[in-house]
Amino acid sequence: APIVTSANNQEKVFLEYLEGAQLIAGTGFSGDAVILIGQAGTRSSVHDTKFVTGVNGATIDTSGLTDGIHVIRTQCPRLTNITIKNVVTNGMVIDMPDESREVYSSDAYVENIFIVGVDSNNENSTGMIVNGHDNDIRNIRVHFTNIGINITGSHNRISNAHPVRGAADSELTAFNKSVAFCVGNNNIYLDNCYSDNFATGISVD
Repeated sequence: APIVTSANNQEKVFLEYLEGAQLIAGTGFSGDAVILIGQAGTRSSVHDTKFVTGVNGATIDTSGLTDGIHVIRTQCPRLTNITIKNVVTNGMVIDMPDESREVYSSDAYVENIFIVGVDSNNENSTGMIVNGHDNDIRNIRVHFTNIGINITGSHNRISNAHPVRGAADSELTAFNKSVAFCVGNNNIYLDNCYSDNFATGISVD
């Protein structure tokens, strides 16, 4: 079962892991991600940054069974110093904090993240998905996924990000669909970002 935290301000927790800590999805794991931030409880209607939630440290091994981290129904989480490996579908997903999409701003602070996929020839593999708005994302490395970072929310800043797809080999069908940065909204700031071995460096919709 996944590690689940609450969306209620009075029940929020910050997961602090010691150096070398590993979270491993074992055989028979069932859940959308190893860590689900904001899955439980009733989301607080007040945007209050005094209640800090998020994750620091740890290596998350998805074992190819699930995603790494999902942030849902949560504003102002901090995600720092995390490695997510053996990613088949998505390494990290930052969603809007309201299922009705009346609140768009997730306001996440994300720094020092290393995401490693299983097979970059898997067309559906993505390192990071950013659906929420107003996020500050820094120092990101994504290796061996077909899509590096997919940004659908607006007013997001991505700095010092480096997706590396790996060799195309003979799987040109997947390679031809590979994109390092998918930009699907306005006011997206890419600062000191570059791609390696993707068919398209930046796609703007």
